[in-house]
Amino acid sequence: YTLDEIGTEDPDEPDEVADKYQVTVTFEAVNGTVDKTKAVVTLFDEEGQPAEKGTGYLKQDQIATATAEAGYNQGTLTWTPETPTTAYGIKKNMTFTASFDARTDLGYEVHYFYDGEEDTDNCVTDGKGTLGERIPYDTTLTEYNGKNYVLDRVDGKDKTISADPAQNVVNVYYTLDE
Repeated sequence: YTLDEIGTEDPDEPDEVADKYQVTVTFEAVNGTVDKTKAVVTLFDEEGQPAEKGTGYLKQDQIATATAEAGYNQGTLTWTPETPTTAYGIKKNMTFTASFDARTDLGYEVHYFYDGEEDTDNCVTDGKGTLGERIPYDTTLTEYNGKNYVLDRVDGKDKTISADPAQNVVNVYYTLDE
């Protein structure tokens, strides 16, 4: 008798195929999620018999679907070592890892205030940036309506761009320098 604790239909249930003829395929994601974390594949020799040194193939319903996390671009999905398919020959336990790139089109705003009055000429209401990058702003805009100002404070000084545009706001406050 040979151990049978894993299976191709349910990876955590026996399937009447000796485990020594089966391998586990793991699915992982970086900056995203996968809907399946593992699958079991039976290895076969050239004659179609279960074999420890054989090759196995995933079935379509065993292949994980990967989804990007908020702030990451679904269209940049890449798999390593390559995309899992029903034609990819599997010979040993292995892992397929899905990866996603950060979005570069996330909105941010920067507002400049001079003694409480907003400078609408210099405000940025449609800025675009990359997830995790610092929101850019200028602290050298010390002249407004012909008067000199000094920097008072920056609300959101070290803020980085997030997936939520409502959180991507920096306010820069100046006080009159008399």
